[in-house]
Amino acid sequence: MELIGYWGVQDDPHIWERLSLLSRYTPAADIPGCAWAVSSSSGISEGMYQICDTQNTRLGVVIGWLAGYQVSSHTHTYQLRFTQVEAATEFIDRTWGAYAALTADAQRLVLQVDHVGFRTFYWMPYQSGIVFASRLAELIELAGHQPGFDWSYLGHYLIHGNLPTCATGLTGVSRLLPGRSLEVTSYDRNEHMRWTPFSVADASGRPPSPQSLRHRVDACVNTWAGDAETVYVELSGGLDSAVIAQSLVASGRRVIGGHFHHSESALADERSYARGIARHLGIELDVIDASQALPLTPVTSWRDRWDAPTATCAWQSLTAAHQKIAERHGCHVIMSGTGGDHVFVARPGWPWYLHDYLHNSGIRDASRQVVAVSWRTGIPMARLMEHLARWRLARHRGSSAPIASLSAGADWPVWLSREAVEPLTPPREVYGVARTALPAGKAAQAFELALLSCAIGVGRTGHYAARTAYPLVSQPLVELGLRTRVDAMIDAYRDRKLLRAAMCDRLPDQVVRRCDKGEHTATWQRGIRANVASVRELVGDGLLGQQNIIDRRNALDAVSTAALGHTGEMWPLVNLLCAELWLRSWS
Repeated sequence: MELIGYWGVQDDPHIWERLSLLSRYTPAADIPGCAWAVSSSSGISEGMYQICDTQNTRLGVVIGWLAGYQVSSHTHTYQLRFTQVEAATEFIDRTWGAYAALTADAQRLVLQVDHVGFRTFYWMPYQSGIVFASRLAELIELAGHQPGFDWSYLGHYLIHGNLPTCATGLTGVSRLLPGRSLEVTSYDRNEHMRWTPFSVADASGRPPSPQSLRHRVDACVNTWAGDAETVYVELSGGLDSAVIAQSLVASGRRVIGGHFHHSESALADERSYARGIARHLGIELDVIDASQALPLTPVTSWRDRWDAPTATCAWQSLTAAHQKIAERHGCHVIMSGTGGDHVFVARPGWPWYLHDYLHNSGIRDASRQVVAVSWRTGIPMARLMEHLARWRLARHRGSSAPIASLSAGADWPVWLSREAVEPLTPPREVYGVARTALPAGKAAQAFELALLSCAIGVGRTGHYAARTAYPLVSQPLVELGLRTRVDAMIDAYRDRKLLRAAMCDRLPDQVVRRCDKGEHTATWQRGIRANVASVRELVGDGLLGQQNIIDRRNALDAVSTAALGHTGEMWPLVNLLCAELWLRSWS
């Protein structure tokens, strides 16, 4: 389901006609100058909540899932009754889930999205009002015309990926960021910050007990599963997906595991871990060979119009492979462990957290961590101490090192024109004034969660029968991670210490103690090599080259180099390919 509509001083017959063509249900127009509808473009069934007052006048609608109400694999409609718009917006603001919500009366319109970013709204001015939609494609169809491309946004995407910004790839189209609301009246439009990771973060918060963490994980996983008896889990072989599978098995559900195996990369070969988890939990396991689902391999829905450039655009073959297995087993819910690294703080030796040891435990413990990190990573202790002093000084000056480093341009590829991309100003409205009170590790955790929340919603697709859920980035778990001191979650030898302690008696010891992680840089390299002709055509004839944002000759050299196995600038190159695919789908 997608929520679409318009708000204006007067009704527009053309908008009403397009609303009727796009909608699954009869457009609601109980309020003068405002109409909305639920579109039928998505193949996934979701919950829908009608907001009415005591006189049964429709004040709005919510699509998606609200925690506390039954999450179902089938469409359900619920009635939420309030006396006024303020009460409805406050109720929605206190509810977590994955939702896009609309409330309105004769004076104003309020759009809201969930705090974590599973759903979103896009909007643009239209005559005397605005048009809005929870998917970009529906917004453009409703508006009746497509704006030009925002080349500045796309240039920054090549370096940084999806950033927490209101801008989109189309000029004049704005995105409602996670945790924000948009209030529209006949004379003004205002965005309000309702929730941000930086406003929740607590650098000195006490860690939860293992029992408390287990209970919260189980509650979140089962909320997303709803009434589904069979759930498909993308079982990577790592801790996060294993935790989800274990919670589902403990609740009595049948679990099907799907494991992606890249036969040519030792770092990505996690079959033994996935099989050990499946054997321990007594679940079925399907293995997807990389040759059947390489990145950049065209699939039926190759030309889908995505909300934003994202890696999912270029790796639709993997999404299709998971969906095919889920469909074969009759699963309507797919679960992924995405986000566990961000919430529970992964990556051993991650140097940002040294500042948190200094902040919470003092110079002695911080020095011990410096010695251990230097021994494990080979980074000279003098350099680590220099970084520690620099972060401390930056905090004294009221800045946040992880955020300030965003514009440093350390990963600027040789094929990207510096003249075409303006220097990036870190988005102050995202992290707010709370950044000055946070040590570097906690600030980095909050900022990475902000980045994840801005990327997770734009990668979803509605063309499959099963919906994908990410239980480990449920708002209760996100807030728990943000309110726990970083030095309690990571040290030089182990990451995700809290999650490991909570699951030590539930999962195989080899999984709980495992410190290495699989990664798929080689998989992307193999995808480029297998599709090198189409990739070269994509770059050589692409719109970014026509706009002189990239140097085509250098970019083609980077493609050839990557196809030969060199991966030095792989991720900016992947961003380039995703951006060109996105541009092609909208051209």
